[in-house]
Amino acid sequence: MNLLRSTLAAATLALASFAASAALVTHDFSGTILGGSLDGEQFTGSFSYDNSPPADDTGFDGEDLFALESFSLEFLGLTFDLSDLGTQYAAEMGGGFIGLEAEGATFVFVPGILGAPFFAWNDGRQSGDGTVDYALRVPEPATLGLALLAGGLIASRRRVAA
Repeated sequence: MNLLRSTLAAATLALASFAASAALVTHDFSGTILGGSLDGEQFTGSFSYDNSPPADDTGFDGEDLFALESFSLEFLGLTFDLSDLGTQYAAEMGGGFIGLEAEGATFVFVPGILGAPFFAWNDGRQSGDGTVDYALRVPEPATLGLALLAGGLIASRRRVAA
């Protein structure tokens, strides 16, 4: 009975620990420039944000804006990170992700409020824009297993200490 109780306590702690960190959302993105002098060029990247309420800000169209915790963009052989952004938000509307609202010196991401989310580039020499495809990065089962194991170890140590 004690083993069962310890196991249930460990599982509960692990799930609570996992749920507490579950608010961090990570997306990968990619796209192709569909017009301008950069037609056909591709870009990729990823970003993370914590979508725990309340939102950090509200957009002009009522979207909830959450500050980015990480950002990476690969385009034209260049790499950009969070320090390259002025505006840096992930946008959600009605609890659903609708895109990035982010701006660097030469590029902008616009969320899909009225249409598809898009990316635009203009460095004074080259320009173009295209749509963005986002994919939610789901934690691997091994990550959940490690969280459960860690929770079990914490619970067993607390029990031994008591």
